[in-house]
Amino acid sequence: YIELARDYAKKYGIPLTLDAGGAGTPGIKSHLWITQNIWGDHVDPYGYLASMGVSKAKLANDLAKGTTNVGGGNTTPTNPTKQTTPSNSNVPAGFTPENGTFVNGDTPIMNRIGAASFNAAQGGYLPAYTSWKYDSWKRVGNYVMIHHVYNGVHVFLPVREGSVAWGTFK
Repeated sequence: YIELARDYAKKYGIPLTLDAGGAGTPGIKSHLWITQNIWGDHVDPYGYLASMGVSKAKLANDLAKGTTNVGGGNTTPTNPTKQTTPSNSNVPAGFTPENGTFVNGDTPIMNRIGAASFNAAQGGYLPAYTSWKYDSWKRVGNYVMIHHVYNGVHVFLPVREGSVAWGTFK
């Protein structure tokens, strides 16, 4: 996708910058930028990319300079029926270690930064029908939250309320 975006930007004389400037500033624009600067309600791609370990800065760098590896690894589990125990020490206290992938349903879900609480700082949104790799989970009140670390920051995503899951697990 990086090379496709770069090829078309070059073909049409569009600068290889990401989400730069205001309306009227040429460059490659995300749906989130369009929503914030022009009109709309899309917030992708940053939540989706974050679920694969790709930051906005990395995307901007890759668009500007090109790449042969966009990072994040394989988004399709090699054995989707097997979930493994994480080998890292990033699992927060009170969380049950479990490596897996959550695939969101039809509604974006806001993640929380730094703590498994709805009072924690709001992060981005996991867009509908996208996946989120996680290393652990915990019941928080009537909700289940999953966790991963992104650029050294603990990120939490509610995925179930009561007995109703908001997507599927692999």
